[in-house]
Amino acid sequence: FFLYIFLPVNLILYYATRSYAVRNFVLVAMSFLFYAWGEPVWVLLLLASGFMVWFCSLLVELFAGTRRGKAALIFAVTISLSLLGIFKYSGFLNETHDWFGFPSVVPQIALPIGISFYTFQMISYIVDVYRGDVKAQPSFLRFIMYVSMYFQLVAGPIVLYSDVAWEIGH
Repeated sequence: FFLYIFLPVNLILYYATRSYAVRNFVLVAMSFLFYAWGEPVWVLLLLASGFMVWFCSLLVELFAGTRRGKAALIFAVTISLSLLGIFKYSGFLNETHDWFGFPSVVPQIALPIGISFYTFQMISYIVDVYRGDVKAQPSFLRFIMYVSMYFQLVAGPIVLYSDVAWEIGH
């Protein structure tokens, strides 16, 4: 299905226009469609965590060099790592609850596709914004495209924003 339908449709839609804005939208839409194929509800997690990191990156840049900027960075990294920890280790906690004497109340949660990659990609982005290596992306659509590109979301590698900022900027 991927090789004979999904990828050709993506390429046709992408190259059917010369507008970078439309091309970016096509990449985001196809990435979300690809991601939703595994489990549609996790698209909301990707959007929510992406929005939180994007918004915090704007705050980090706005308040650069101040306690507020550092607080925005710490908040974004803490929430991102907490979400990753919940999804990656809730099953482990459920299996080992006996060790600590806790009742078995930890739910089994399915692991969202690509959560490790997009979490670390977002963290690398906001840290780069904090260090002043890159400017915060003012467009949420462009930021979420950077985070959700389906062709690297599930297999990596983690792409630094500085490596693709120029291409995304169109």
